[in-house]
Amino acid sequence: MVLAIVGNLHDAFVSNAARGDEIDMALCFACMTFAPLLFAAPAKPPEVLPLRKLRLYETGVGYFERRGGVSPTSRLGLPLPAAHLDDALKTLVVLDHGGGAKVRGLEFASAVSESGARAMAGLPAVEEGELGYAAVLAALEGSAVEAVVGRTRVRGRLVRVEGPFSPPAPAEGDPPAPPREPWHALTILDDDGALHRVRTDELASLRAQDDGVRERLAVAAEALSDHSARAPHPLSVRVTSAGQLGLGYIAESPVWRTTYRVVLPAQGTEGRLQAWALVHNDTDEHWRGVSLELANGRPQSFLYPLAAPRYARRELAGPEDPLSTVPQLANTTADELYGDAFGVGGLGLSGVGYGGGGSGEGSIGLGRVGTIGHGAGSGAGAVAGEAIGDLAELSQAEGQESGSLFVYRVSEPLQLDAHHSALVPIVDAAVEAESITWFAAVGGEASTGARVLNSTTQTLPAGVVSFFGDGAFIGEAALQRLKPRERQFIAFGTEQDVELSREITPQTRSTGGVRMHEGNLVELLRVRSQHTLRLENRSGRDRRVYVGLDVPRNAKITAPEGVVLDFDDDSDTPLAIVSVPRTGEFQAVLEIETAESESAAPLDPVRLRRLARVTSLPEATRERLAKASAHAVALAAAEGTVAELTAALEQGDDELGRLRADLAAVGSARLRTRATKSIARELLTLERAQRERREAVRTAARERDQAREAAMAELARL
Repeated sequence: MVLAIVGNLHDAFVSNAARGDEIDMALCFACMTFAPLLFAAPAKPPEVLPLRKLRLYETGVGYFERRGGVSPTSRLGLPLPAAHLDDALKTLVVLDHGGGAKVRGLEFASAVSESGARAMAGLPAVEEGELGYAAVLAALEGSAVEAVVGRTRVRGRLVRVEGPFSPPAPAEGDPPAPPREPWHALTILDDDGALHRVRTDELASLRAQDDGVRERLAVAAEALSDHSARAPHPLSVRVTSAGQLGLGYIAESPVWRTTYRVVLPAQGTEGRLQAWALVHNDTDEHWRGVSLELANGRPQSFLYPLAAPRYARRELAGPEDPLSTVPQLANTTADELYGDAFGVGGLGLSGVGYGGGGSGEGSIGLGRVGTIGHGAGSGAGAVAGEAIGDLAELSQAEGQESGSLFVYRVSEPLQLDAHHSALVPIVDAAVEAESITWFAAVGGEASTGARVLNSTTQTLPAGVVSFFGDGAFIGEAALQRLKPRERQFIAFGTEQDVELSREITPQTRSTGGVRMHEGNLVELLRVRSQHTLRLENRSGRDRRVYVGLDVPRNAKITAPEGVVLDFDDDSDTPLAIVSVPRTGEFQAVLEIETAESESAAPLDPVRLRRLARVTSLPEATRERLAKASAHAVALAAAEGTVAELTAALEQGDDELGRLRADLAAVGSARLRTRATKSIARELLTLERAQRERREAVRTAARERDQAREAAMAELARL
């Protein structure tokens, strides 16, 4: 029966090879070497300590804690798939040393990488592609095998694998032959020295005789399987004494997630919050009576390769006199080496042999883990700390830090079957929640929403939230992570019965200050305007309306009676809160003062004179601006003088050049005439004038530089 099963496996094997399909390594292994082992009695599974505690984290890992009684004769194991072995080796901790039991160590079947498994079994390297029938056969070359062909058994060493060979096409006129699959030819040298040629399409089975070869092929079959990462790979725990034992470790686990339900009150702010945690059991183990904890936080965790053997690279060194691994006279004679092929000089043979194998490497860089936060600046138009107000101070959030982790402990023990999921209630508490109409920005579309304040003592993780009111579902949205006393404005629907319009009066601008910033003179402006908000409510019920104001947070807002100011930290937006009666209109005029700035070159005398006359500026500032203006005027005059003198100096240099050329021409003719004397006198006069002009340029440049320094010194004191 075994031969029949192996034959069937072989037929399927050859059929796949003929179609060019790549072959699953586990099938190759079962077909050729281990068919009898398929029927071996299964080994008794190891004892597993009961799972008592499970803590799931938001980083995709879970902490598993097992406890129970053990004895030295216990065959104790941890039920882990191969992919989780590294995490367990990295984090396994022995608990309850006072329980009497002592752990001697751990034992597990070594994990092997795909490259290492191929090299170990003599299979082609990874870069040579997927494994096929011929590649697995070739891995047995040189090994002792037993081939069964019909009723004949051939035992010996597999010398060579040839093929594949295709059956001959039928001759012309012959009836079509039934399709036959390609086949390989095996050359086997038996124990008596006889050679046998065996066709694979006639094989009933092919078995490796050497235990080491079979073991290496078995390891390769497991490592190369597409399902090897999920295959059971238990850790055996060696115990030296009886007693109670606790073991803890982490393993990859599905991330737990949160869904919320908020029941909004018909009036007031007393709502109800329900939070449910979605938990998945993706293991092969039923969870029975497990204490479940859900950690809201992100402790650092990483992957690190530990289980698979690793080999250090060594430098390959050779002897100074290279030696060959192949004898010189293995396939030739001394006469042939001495003959015509290589000349009378002879031939020295040398070589270096390299063994086949595989290598692999990996690394994990562990960097610093920081936090990502957000904040807002002083707003548009602010320079170097200028601010009229800070609207963010209106925010009423009172978030409290509760440590790096916040843990939910589920009150009832968890009962969850393998590969099942469950919704577990974790919060059911009263919260401050209010139905609102939300305008994210003036002129935008209105939304129905809620203001939710985390009035519980627990940090609420991010999740989806469904809202209920008026006895039914009214919308859903996303809830951000909220610490105790933090709040969030959440829009979950479209408001169709409340409309908003805004009118802005012409702005007035006034100078609020001046200062130097990055080499420029910056004029700080205060811009005042009136924003008239008109709200119309056609819903037939009172509305609490929150309007986002498009003004910077460093502005100052004066609101009339009936308007409450607030600030939304998430959108960094000030809010105007208005209660609009069930049928009617509401109008409010907001006085808004914002800061802007204008930056320009600092030494413009016209601008300085204008700023010096601004009565809203402090007297000391106006005096410095007036002095700087006077110095700027002197600077402009000195710059004009320098430019005028420089132009005259350049013109004089041109004239000097002409006179010197004329004098040289007259002198070359050896003529001493009245004209010569005239040119000489003119030249001397012009040279004296040029010296005076150069001195005047230096004096004007000093005055210019002094005026600039004096003006900048005054401005630097602003």
